[in-house]
Amino acid sequence: MKCIHIGVQKISIDEVWDVGFGKKVKIEPDIIKKVKENRKKIEKKIKKGEVYYGINTGVGRLADKILSEEELDEFQIDLVKSHSAGWGEPLKKETVRMAMFLRLYMLSKGYSGVRPEVLLKLEEFLNKDIVPYVPSIGSVGASGDLIPLSHIALALIGEGKVFHEGRILPTYIALKTTKTEPLKLKFKEALALFNGTQVSLAMLIYIYKKLEKLLKLYDIASLFSFVAIDGNPGIFDEKLIRLRNSKFEIKIAKFYRGVLKGYK
Repeated sequence: MKCIHIGVQKISIDEVWDVGFGKKVKIEPDIIKKVKENRKKIEKKIKKGEVYYGINTGVGRLADKILSEEELDEFQIDLVKSHSAGWGEPLKKETVRMAMFLRLYMLSKGYSGVRPEVLLKLEEFLNKDIVPYVPSIGSVGASGDLIPLSHIALALIGEGKVFHEGRILPTYIALKTTKTEPLKLKFKEALALFNGTQVSLAMLIYIYKKLEKLLKLYDIASLFSFVAIDGNPGIFDEKLIRLRNSKFEIKIAKFYRGVLKGYK
């Protein structure tokens, strides 16, 4: 099974789907280099004493509070735990894998200011098939899928639960059996992990792909009726269909002609 490479090229819906169902991923070295360079720029600004919201300050009501270097690391853990407040049945494992891959892809752009270690940990979890247990209820989506993405971040730091080898396990046990170290978050990284819309997008892709298969079955089923009433395949003639100038009708008619090949 070939890896899906995260590099300069855009990813496709089919690639996201494949990762959801187990395909491994590989981050290109140039991406790691770019992410590292952008992280250094932020680190320099912080060392100069510059103040940035959510980087070296609190959030929400604590936006005016400047945090010390010692407080910043602890604050990342507090942020992740406080937002991991979902409940209900878990999201499908495939959906969570897709969300992890989508978040990894977004972080690979380098704009979030995280260390390469964050990307590499997501890559490792995907490739070892350690999939966070993400409750399906609880996120309002106000500034992203804060709650479900926090549950993913929670697993990355060794907390919460995960799916692994067909079982639901405490994360620390799955990490121990797979010889995986938990991620140690540094400033800015909690927000970067959970302030996005990748869970919503993963759910949309899952529904889209399932609907795509359903519509294909519907098209085939409709042709049984067509054949039963001795339908005239001439109505699907390419020249005739192109007169309507609809790319969708052209595509469907082509599919019908393929299925009806040999029918008179």
